[in-house]
Amino acid sequence: MAEIYTIGSGTWRSIGNAPTDYVSLPFNAFLNEAHHWSKSFLRGEFINSFDFDTEQFGIVPPPHHFQEMDKYSLGCTKTGVLVSRAAVQSPRVRTKGAKKSLREILSALEDRVVTLEESVGDVKERIDDVDDRHNDGLRTLQGQFREFVLDTIGSSENKLAGK
Repeated sequence: MAEIYTIGSGTWRSIGNAPTDYVSLPFNAFLNEAHHWSKSFLRGEFINSFDFDTEQFGIVPPPHHFQEMDKYSLGCTKTGVLVSRAAVQSPRVRTKGAKKSLREILSALEDRVVTLEESVGDVKERIDDVDDRHNDGLRTLQGQFREFVLDTIGSSENKLAGK
């Protein structure tokens, strides 16, 4: 359940259900009166939005031909480009009666924005973690298999020797 706070009245009110996946920062952009962000899981629609005028959550579906890893790459590169282009191409936006430049809005979010280089570094780190877990699992299986083979050979030798 999502709630929105109204500054003028100092009250919270329910606006329905929010998307259930975790937010994967830093892929955030404020465009067309809506805040957009990417999800942390790589399935289904992977860009969510919240429209401040209608107070509704939405999705930006990917093209049907995208594979799962393409979605993550798009989140890293295309959305980052979208943020920088929006700051240049959209000089003014209306936010509930107050006019602010998109550059001002984005600069307010600057502490939350991570560069593409850092994002790619995070992806590489996750891949390394998966590789490490995979290699640890293979080493464990290799050790277990080695013990099994040695036990089997030892048992066979004992049977042949009549022990």
